[in-house]
Amino acid sequence: WITEQIAKYGDTFFMGMPGQAAIVTSNPANVEHILKTNFTNYEKSRTFKRNFSQLLGHGIFNADGQKWKEQRKLGSHMFSNRILRDHMTPVFVRHAQHVVEHLERAADSGELIDLQDLFYRFTLDSVGEIAFGVNVGALDNADVPFAKAFARAQESSADRFFNPLWQVARLMGVGRERYMPTDIETLN
Repeated sequence: WITEQIAKYGDTFFMGMPGQAAIVTSNPANVEHILKTNFTNYEKSRTFKRNFSQLLGHGIFNADGQKWKEQRKLGSHMFSNRILRDHMTPVFVRHAQHVVEHLERAADSGELIDLQDLFYRFTLDSVGEIAFGVNVGALDNADVPFAKAFARAQESSADRFFNPLWQVARLMGVGRERYMPTDIETLN
């Protein structure tokens, strides 16, 4: 959907919805300005924090200002050259080899393969092992509960931006919101 909007309106456009507004950009210079050059000027909105707090909590991906700086400082120790070289690279290479095996099997059999799903499962397995010391096993089993719960919780959190009644749905346990409590439990 967002790709269609970019094709229609250009690489940077305003998107207004009842009670909220957003500027969408895929322009590399704008992305660099927002995420690097002038990062402190672009805080997450109350709406963003509220919509994602159930999934992301109050950690680095949902924090701003001083709290974000403290979280980033703690997390930055994970990304030293030595840790990248000695720990992360072998994990990524091992899981990338598994991706290649999937692609080779698909090529040999003529099977169509969903690359977005395959790369999602690669990311889950790699980050799960690096961050938590656990191989999620998503590359071996597309139906692994953690992968399904994480994907659904992300979708539910994002849907909250387009559904002004999501809190009612949450209270009533209907729609996507009915899965959130069990998905979050699975993720924890």
